[in-house]
Formats: sequence, C-alpha cells, structure tokens
Amino acid sequence: MLLFSLEGLSIGSIAVGGLAIGFLTAGGLAFGMYSYGGCAIAARIAAGGYARGTIAIGEQTRGMIEFSLGKPVMSKEIRGEILNQFPGR
Repeated sequence: MLLFSLEGLSIGSIAVGGLAIGFLTAGGLAFGMYSYGGCAIAARIAAGGYARGTIAIGEQTRGMIEFSLGKPVMSKEIRGEILNQFPGR
C-alpha cells in the first residue's frame, strides 16, 4: 500500500521512486526493510550499487554478510545465507 508519492519521493509499505522509504523499496536512494537501488540501505537485505544491510549484495557492500558483484557468487550461496540469517520466514 503506497501512502505517499510526490515527484520522485515515495513513502509507504511498497515504495518506488527516486527516494523511496518503506518496507519494500526500490529507487535511486532506497531505505527499508528490504531495499534495491543505486544506494540501498536496509535492515535485512540490500542490493544495489552501494548496499548496506544485514545481507548486502552489490558493487560496494557493508553488512554482516557481504556478496560483492565483482566476485563470482552462486545464487545457491546467497539463498543459503538468507535462510541461515532469517530462518522460518
């Protein structure tokens, strides 16, 4: 449910835009529980050019578990780490 959107700024449960803030977010600058974007900052999983989260996937990463796109990584390895970090979800 989108709560607010105005010219590139989106705030809501699912937010998509230049600046996105919410639970599931995608955008140039994305803040949320799960985020994807040029700069993605998340409480759990972040993916993007710069990614910061418990699990960070991207070009530049900061997190407990990091997967850099510069190194070959198997999708099974990423899936296994997600299941280890967040069991039963």
